[in-house]
Amino acid sequence: MRQRNDTASVWHFAAAPAAEDQPEQPPYSVEPGDTADYPQLLDGWTPVTEIPAPAKTRGKKAADDEGGEPA
Repeated sequence: MRQRNDTASVWHFAAAPAAEDQPEQPPYSVEPGDTADYPQLLDGWTPVTEIPAPAKTRGKKAADDEGGEPA
């Protein structure tokens, strides 16, 4: 379940060994306001139903590379 840390504390998660359907999970921390996947809803966390949009990167136009006028 995707959820957001709405507490005022950083949460630290221990490493998890590999399972049949999951690879090994290294230890990690979740800052307040950040999201993480965890099977149970944690106390003080909020479920996140929206899928985060990928960060948009601004691409260069061909005119920027060639020094010409944009089409």
